[in-house]
Amino acid sequence: MGILHDLDGYVGDDTPKEENSTECIISDIMEAGLSYENGFTAEDADPEELKMGIIVEMEHTSNKEISEKIALDHLCEISDYYTRLSSMEQEAGRSRD
Repeated sequence: MGILHDLDGYVGDDTPKEENSTECIISDIMEAGLSYENGFTAEDADPEELKMGIIVEMEHTSNKEISEKIALDHLCEISDYYTRLSSMEQEAGRSRD
């Protein structure tokens, strides 16, 4: 199971259990960050950059929507973020291929 499963029903404060459900946590993730704040959507991103971003961010989650959200946050700030990341990794001798 993943971290979201582990957090399901976690009550570490005075928040009622149902407000800490996996669905609420995912909703909080999706309704935060640079892309959300700036109204930056998949349609605003370069399709190839977004595709690369989703693949890269799948390192952090098995949820494609969350992976896309993370990628959109990066692309909202730097439109060629994943091209730059790839170049940086190649320079460092690390390749994703």
